[in-house]
Amino acid sequence: MEQTNQNNLLLASSLQISYGINNLPPKVEGLLSQFKFSEIPPVIYLKGKTCSGCFISMMNLSNRSPKKLIMNIEELMYPKGYTSPFNIAVELMKRYISGKIGPYFLALEGGIPKNPLDCYMANYPISYWVKNAARTALGAISIGNCAIYGNPGLANTTSNLYSLKEYLYMEKLFCPVLDIPGCPLNEENIKNTIINLVDAEYPGLNIKNNYDSVKTSPEIHPIHHL
Repeated sequence: MEQTNQNNLLLASSLQISYGINNLPPKVEGLLSQFKFSEIPPVIYLKGKTCSGCFISMMNLSNRSPKKLIMNIEELMYPKGYTSPFNIAVELMKRYISGKIGPYFLALEGGIPKNPLDCYMANYPISYWVKNAARTALGAISIGNCAIYGNPGLANTTSNLYSLKEYLYMEKLFCPVLDIPGCPLNEENIKNTIINLVDAEYPGLNIKNNYDSVKTSPEIHPIHHL
């Protein structure tokens, strides 16, 4: 998927709203303010095999209370008239993934188990959702170190995990990926990512930079054996 600076700006706007990031440099705020709320693609946030550190960190952001953050995410994700029971959220996600609603970004927190039975959502392995979303998303975001490196940091687990980039490479899915590191994810890394995305010199969602850390041999294997 060809990447443009416009998609970088849209992703920066989606991250700013999803995480409630304030106090950005005036130049950045000015460039992001060009988009109406209705023009900003939602972020479909999937959770692979991991702890809850990144999500809890998001809930503890200094600029937003958990209540305001949840309401903001819900406003971005659910059109008017929708509520957020799980089955409705799943159906809405399916419609986005099938391309029936509009553009969106995929975000993954945690790794993707080599054994699909190790992580399920709505009767399907998490790999099923990642694979299908990667085909239609504008781009993907690896949230935290587990999604970036495939290392959950969990003791005594029997599962080997793929990072998001490893999995997409293995499945021959060419969806551009942006990494936001952290264990857990922290506010400064999110803010710096938004600032860098607005910088025209920053590659951002660039498919050419997707697989720098992935082995290019025909046999792909997990880089972490736990």
